Amino acid sequence: MDRPNTPSRLLVDLLYGCGLRVKEPLELRIQDILWEENHLVIRAAKGFKDRRVPLPKCCIEPLRAQVTQASKVWELDRQKHPEVGVTLPNSLERKYPTAAFSRQWFWVFPAAEHCRSPYTGKHVRYHLLHDALQRAVREAATRIGLQDFLTPHVLRHAFATHSRESIEALRQLMGHVSIETTSGYRHAVVDKATNPLDDLVGTCSA
Repeated sequence: MDRPNTPSRLLVDLLYGCGLRVKEPLELRIQDILWEENHLVIRAAKGFKDRRVPLPKCCIEPLRAQVTQASKVWELDRQKHPEVGVTLPNSLERKYPTAAFSRQWFWVFPAAEHCRSPYTGKHVRYHLLHDALQRAVREAATRIGLQDFLTPHVLRHAFATHSRESIEALRQLMGHVSIETTSGYRHAVVDKATNPLDDLVGTCSA
């Protein structure tokens, strides 16, 4: 499933295991992984609010390996392209001119090449684009005959459907403002419903 420079399996595991939107794992920075707590910090998500999500145990070692790989890219930039940094949110670049070149602000999933920022005109190291992840999921879905069903958002939906958390805890984990939005992912009444045909078959066979 993995493509060159796109650790698709890890990204898909994060989408499903953490209930993330497609852009959220791609925009992770090294400082957003709280190793001691096994949490990810999702910065400025929908509604411009930060939130924390627990990191699935099966993702810990692959994520450590990915950070090691990302750190090598960061070191290469510092050695060969010291003028190239990463993009920063809001006005942080003006407040902290060296932050764009620091390891803590570097992407967990950096792009393979530099590009020119449409905002500043500078050459920067950006993260993997959303298209790369969407394409990887689409290709995997096609191989197993689910191309009309499986998407990154379906994985997020599956996290909510399969979660054993309370509806309020799930709302916070998914970053929803309204609990009504979260309720749309849950089908509690349907899940607990019985089927009358099953009851009839049971009676007839008795």
